[in-house]
Amino acid sequence: MQLRAEQVARLRWSFLGDDPHPGHVARLAAQLFDGTRALHGLQELDRELLQHAAALHTIGEALALRRQHLHGAYLVENAELRGFDPTETAILATLVRFHRSRGISIDHPPYAGLSATDRRRTERLLALLQVADGLDRAHDQAVTGVEVRHDEEVVELALTGGGLHVTEAELARKLRLFSRAFDVEVRVHDLAAR
Repeated sequence: MQLRAEQVARLRWSFLGDDPHPGHVARLAAQLFDGTRALHGLQELDRELLQHAAALHTIGEALALRRQHLHGAYLVENAELRGFDPTETAILATLVRFHRSRGISIDHPPYAGLSATDRRRTERLLALLQVADGLDRAHDQAVTGVEVRHDEEVVELALTGGGLHVTEAELARKLRLFSRAFDVEVRVHDLAAR
């Protein structure tokens, strides 16, 4: 696990320097993962992959802002990250590629090569990554934490910190995949807005 963390840190530093956004998204993603364990049924290894994908999700910006998600996926696929097997690399590349989209395209070669079980894992991880990224949409780390409460039909996200700085439409877009992946309604409570 140490080798993998070092490889991700090396790649992140090479392209992002000390940008705090990816690390912050990784922390929020871990909180979401932990708070939704009963919903997603994923393993601890998946939590690690989610955090690594979050740490790398914006590396494509170093090459170009336009189509940065494509550049980022290319970098992950071709970085020869030691310690990751081909399936894990494909999952990471897919998460980076689709962190901004409405879902995953079956035409994306790394995703197309995954088993049905690994595709389902990837879809659930992407849903978590998109919400975490949406909570720091302004790249200002204003949302410092997220507490999750849920039942079979509703997931409530209670946000702490300085407040959510994203439009309602953008937040709704980020929550859509999560709602679809876990078949739940999602409600966000910005505690700073009270």
